[in-house]
Amino acid sequence: MVRPSFRPRPIDLNKPLPIVKTTKDLKHDEDNVAVARALPAMATGVDPAEEEERHLQQALVASIYGEDKKKGLSEIPIPVVKQRNYDTSGMPKFALPQEYINFSKNDEELDSVAVEYEVDPIDEKFIRNLKTQKNLDVTADELEVAMDRLEKMQGRPAEIIPYSVMKGVLTDALPPSTSDMLKKNIYVHWVDRRTLERGGRPFLRFLQPPPDPNDQNPAV
Repeated sequence: MVRPSFRPRPIDLNKPLPIVKTTKDLKHDEDNVAVARALPAMATGVDPAEEEERHLQQALVASIYGEDKKKGLSEIPIPVVKQRNYDTSGMPKFALPQEYINFSKNDEELDSVAVEYEVDPIDEKFIRNLKTQKNLDVTADELEVAMDRLEKMQGRPAEIIPYSVMKGVLTDALPPSTSDMLKKNIYVHWVDRRTLERGGRPFLRFLQPPPDPNDQNPAV
């Protein structure tokens, strides 16, 4: 076994000498001296605060003294990655067709089923107030459908369509058991938000006019 040679250093009189009782202590001291001398000249690739980690110290000792010294030393632990085999026997196999996949529904059919409006904290507070103050129940999903249909019926014009016309829209959007009082409250809630909060501008993005090309605001 070839031992590394180091330049002799003067003895530090202020440092106490270690007491060696057994060969195990001598071996441990030898390892510490070798690692302490090797660390400044060897790049470990880790943070200085982690260079005293036990597994890293053992790996450095093994690299200094060769394979004979490496026997019996534990290596740096490496996590074991296990690959799960999922059961795909019940899944249908997809066969790539020779032609393009055509979508059958047109824009009008999509508008009748798609809901693009999303409730926000103001709508959630409105739902709670209906329950506590007027004893009227409406779910968030039902309110989303109602607000979506009102927005699409209104479109871009700033002049609000009267309730006499919008009542039929709400009747088609909400469950059949919905009372006229609830429809009226939803209509008033939508009008207040669109006129007072948004100044007549639509909620749905595709109904909003395109922004000014010279506007530098990224949120527009």
